[in-house]
Order: sequence, then C-alpha cells, then structure tokens
Amino acid sequence: MPVYTESNNSIFKPDLPADPLELADLRRRNNPNGEPVGNFTGRCAHCGSSDLWDDNLAYGCNACGALLGGN
Repeated sequence: MPVYTESNNSIFKPDLPADPLELADLRRRNNPNGEPVGNFTGRCAHCGSSDLWDDNLAYGCNACGALLGGN
C-alpha cells in the first residue's frame, strides 16, 4: 500500500480535490496497482501519478502541479 503525503509546505501546492473520497478515487486512477510513491519511485507522493517533469534543478508532477524536489 502506498504511503501518500498529506501535507506540503512548498510554495507550489498540489492541486488536489478537497473531498477525501474524490482524492482516494484520483489516487486509485493514477496508481491502479498500488505501486510505491514518493522520492526515487517515479510517482508523485501526493496524487500517485507517474506523469512527472524534471530539469536540471527540480522535478514535479504534471498531473497535480506539486513541486516535488529542487535546490
């Protein structure tokens, strides 16, 4: 079972549904096999999506807009 991040203190907050049922549904759709999420997994820690962007300074999630790491 993936351990999702429930809080984010960065300036770029993820755009996630406020309703817990909608959030759970989004996470099931983005990660149907229940793969691990978070750093070094290739999946967003907030929404479970594998649609991530990266450049030489940071990386983030295209699905929810979370900034997941950077300098």
